[in-house]
Amino acid sequence: MINSPRKPLLLQFWDYIRKPTYPPLRAQPLRQTLSEVSQLFWFSLLVRLLLSIPLMWAVSAAGMDNQLTAAFEGMPVLLILGLGALLIPVIEELWFRLFLRPSPINLVGALLAIAYLVGVQLLPILSESSLAAALSGNNQWVSPWGVLFLIVLGSFGLYLLVKRYYNPRHAEQFYSKNIAYLYYASSLLFGFIHVFNFAGIWQHFYLSPLIMLPYTVIGLVLGYIRIQHGFQWAVGLHAVNNAYAFLPFVIVYGLTGSTDMSDLSTATPTIESVVATLIVVVWGIGSLWMMIATCRRLWRDYRRYQLNRSR
Repeated sequence: MINSPRKPLLLQFWDYIRKPTYPPLRAQPLRQTLSEVSQLFWFSLLVRLLLSIPLMWAVSAAGMDNQLTAAFEGMPVLLILGLGALLIPVIEELWFRLFLRPSPINLVGALLAIAYLVGVQLLPILSESSLAAALSGNNQWVSPWGVLFLIVLGSFGLYLLVKRYYNPRHAEQFYSKNIAYLYYASSLLFGFIHVFNFAGIWQHFYLSPLIMLPYTVIGLVLGYIRIQHGFQWAVGLHAVNNAYAFLPFVIVYGLTGSTDMSDLSTATPTIESVVATLIVVVWGIGSLWMMIATCRRLWRDYRRYQLNRSR
């Protein structure tokens, strides 16, 4: 009996996007998993780059700025990398993808992460309420740390409650039937939350679908990795993605003291700005080469698969 050729990675990913399933975690060599995750990263990066061209034009024409880089002004470089490449990926994966495989701790963790997000957003309202005055004269409880403490305090009781009534068989049945809705919803919500990175979004909310597209693409990739390989791989890829995106800004900021990339072409040339420009150019050329090389490999594997099937 002749075994059918293994589907290439590009076709596996495309088939999954079209019809998500709930398979068991893949058991395969570490090297193969690293290769698949790396290829999907570079492939999605090229797709996002192409989608970002009209996005950058529209955002620039609307006079909108990405306020995320401005938020890091004045911070040490290592702190920027720590927040952008470690803390933010962990938090966002807890919000958007931990629940994609059910277990009591996964469900409780996702609920608590969402509760913290909602609680922090409600802080301005709570700080002015009579509840805040009743809790403490100086509102020490109505703070991000106070919300975190209350959530951690309640997490043990919530975990015991969920664990008591959690039924693995029912959970597996629910996920098998509804994984497509969960997968698409997590990716779309991930894309939507990032529209608020841009200052002035409420005045130009019609641009939201355009802004969402690149983030939704990486959300689809991260969801696929999380379901196929596990939560730790999604966090790792997210961390690499963020570190890669922050790298040019960190380089420019570390050498020139500014996160504004346009300063490299408008400011009076200095040794620091020239060095930063050269590093960013090398980074850009190397990235483009990796994206093209990866896409060529994916296409070559796909063509080889089609030829083997036709024989």
